[in-house]
Amino acid sequence: MNTLLVMWLIFAAACEAGLALLVCRRLNTTGGLLFALGFLINALWCLTFAFDLWLTDSNTKILLLQIRYAFLPFSTLIWLEGCCRFSTGKAFLFGWRLMLATAPAVFTVILTWAGPDFGFHPWFRHSFIANPDAEIPFLRYSAGPWNYCYYAINYAILCISIVILLRNRNDTTWKRTSHLLMAGTLAAASMTDMLGVLGFTRPSGIAYTPLAFPLFSGTIAWALLRKSVIDLTPVARAMLIESLPDILIVMNAARVVIDMNKSAREALGICKVSEYYLQPAVQVLGNWPELLSCYKSRVTKADIFHGQESFEYLSTPVLTGRENEPSATILQVRNVTMRVRYERELAYAKHVAEGANEAQKRFLAIMSHEIRTPMNAVLGFAHLLRETPLELHQKQYIDSLSQYSQALLVVIDDLLDYTKITTGRLVLEEVAFDISQLVGDLCRVLSPLAKQKGLVFRYDVAVGTPMLLLGDPVRIGQIITNLAGNALKFTHKGEVVLQVSYSAPPDASPGTLTITVQDSGIGLSKTELAGLFRPYTQANSSIHRAYGGSGLGLSIVKGLCELMNGSVTVNSEQGQGALFTAVVKIARAQCTNLHPEVLTHPCRIPPLNILVFEDDRGIQDLLRAILEQDEHRVCFVTHSLAGLSILNRENFDVILLDIFMPGLDGIETARQIRELPIANANKPYIIGLTGCQEPSLKTKCLAAGMDDFLLKPVGVVTLRMALMRACPRARGRLSAAKDNLASRTPCLFLQSPKGGCTLISIASKSN
Repeated sequence: MNTLLVMWLIFAAACEAGLALLVCRRLNTTGGLLFALGFLINALWCLTFAFDLWLTDSNTKILLLQIRYAFLPFSTLIWLEGCCRFSTGKAFLFGWRLMLATAPAVFTVILTWAGPDFGFHPWFRHSFIANPDAEIPFLRYSAGPWNYCYYAINYAILCISIVILLRNRNDTTWKRTSHLLMAGTLAAASMTDMLGVLGFTRPSGIAYTPLAFPLFSGTIAWALLRKSVIDLTPVARAMLIESLPDILIVMNAARVVIDMNKSAREALGICKVSEYYLQPAVQVLGNWPELLSCYKSRVTKADIFHGQESFEYLSTPVLTGRENEPSATILQVRNVTMRVRYERELAYAKHVAEGANEAQKRFLAIMSHEIRTPMNAVLGFAHLLRETPLELHQKQYIDSLSQYSQALLVVIDDLLDYTKITTGRLVLEEVAFDISQLVGDLCRVLSPLAKQKGLVFRYDVAVGTPMLLLGDPVRIGQIITNLAGNALKFTHKGEVVLQVSYSAPPDASPGTLTITVQDSGIGLSKTELAGLFRPYTQANSSIHRAYGGSGLGLSIVKGLCELMNGSVTVNSEQGQGALFTAVVKIARAQCTNLHPEVLTHPCRIPPLNILVFEDDRGIQDLLRAILEQDEHRVCFVTHSLAGLSILNRENFDVILLDIFMPGLDGIETARQIRELPIANANKPYIIGLTGCQEPSLKTKCLAAGMDDFLLKPVGVVTLRMALMRACPRARGRLSAAKDNLASRTPCLFLQSPKGGCTLISIASKSN
């Protein structure tokens, strides 16, 4: 029996020493060194107790007991500090606490060696008895008064350790389990030791605690091992981490791998747990040089490549409570090959789409210019022909020519306007205009169609509507023209009524301009109403055959209303006509906001010296006829370089510059003209001409040095107004007129074929 106990105690001592080495070198958890020291003291206890049972000399037994108690008084203090750091990550014994806790242990060591002949002091232990003939010949003694104090203090310290382990209830499941394991082990060890002290063991007085050290210490080491692993439940780990396609590798603070998922094992070519568990990270990652390089450089995030695949590397520290020192590090490596490929394809698709958009813009600009240029000639020559002596049927031909040319121009404008609205490139102007005059002018244009069909066409501007509004009169007119024009087109008998009203809020915010058009035409069914505002859509296939049109008019109206923070609605029943209501937000205008082209007295444009950059022969003939009719001197060039050469030799008052010229385009030509060494007094007034409606083109032209910008087809009146702005005397009168607008009745000018201006007053009931 004695021999078996000795062998078991030696085995227990070896286990304690092995666990101390494991905890110190491998687990490296918080407080691990303290637990390793506690395991070494346990190993000393086992060895001294084994020699106590093996040897027979009493003095030797007493010496072994003295050696044991030179260290055992500090054992409970080591467990207390280790448990506190294990649970909270913070130190417990420092300052006055350390002095108070170590005082009893130091006093115990002194009593161990302060007795007679360097033996135990009687206050602690005395009357030692060794019976070699007993079945278990351990050293017996009589307890002194300090012996009971010593045990009471140690049990109190162990109870404090248990309380510290159990008080953190907010910890995760794995942490709580580790704390419970350690607390239960300390409680069991304390109870076992207490049984020996109280004499309940057999034979009486023998200590069972060192015999159970392999079990107790092994349990504590297991708790430390659980704490060193990432805090995940086994189910979550199996369901989440193990099945993740991302590579996950977990290392402790000693840069030793403690876990990895299936994807990591496959990527690193690892088959067994022993090939990575508790192995240095440098060794485990050696099969992947790029990953090892990122790990050694300690970068937190990087893009790495392995073969033909791309990966995203992420290093995340897991912090503890003590000075925010990382207790573990997680390496996450994600395969982003497909994402990178998709991003490249998306970037390429975006580049292609942007290129297509730019190509579309260029195509629209070129087509607009190429279509509007000949249309300019058609409308211009039709206007000139109308002013010549003609027979009745010839005038009818000219009127038909102008009518169909205007219809074709409307279709072209609709296409371009709808494209600009859908691509967000339509820019609204803000100028002062007379809404009553605008409605009247538009209705006078539409009246011939009503008269031709025998319809009653009435329009009304409600009383209280301000005379001057601040907005885009062209787009407001476009809404009115499209709605009223559609009503006249689809009405065969009865009447069409256009009403315009304005409601102003009490504050200075924009008011509401309401435009309603009611007709007694063919009406619309519920099915036809559903797709009425869709582009290129008409009520049914017979509409296009009977009435023509592009199907864009109402789509443009809807887009324009939305651009002006409004909307358009329709109420209709088949065969009973329709009521269209367009609502837009628009502000009132003050007199000072009037366009400076409003004149206050007649004026005449003097003969000007004009240089025209135009390569189209038809447009040249048209401009020559218009300009020479007004007694201007005109010189034409078909190439930009030829025009620059002429400007070096001769001065001109006005330059009409086509934007799309062969060789140098109009914008670059304007820049070079402004760089010519011409005196400021002789610098020409440059007017750009183009058929392109791109909003940014006007800005580019003005930035290049142009003074004005006209859109083809250029009407005779429009051209003469531009020349009036170019005339220094006219510009002076315009400035004077603007200063007197506040005290005068707003006026509008009409121009004679010879360039003179005649004034007519604009009556209004309200301002």
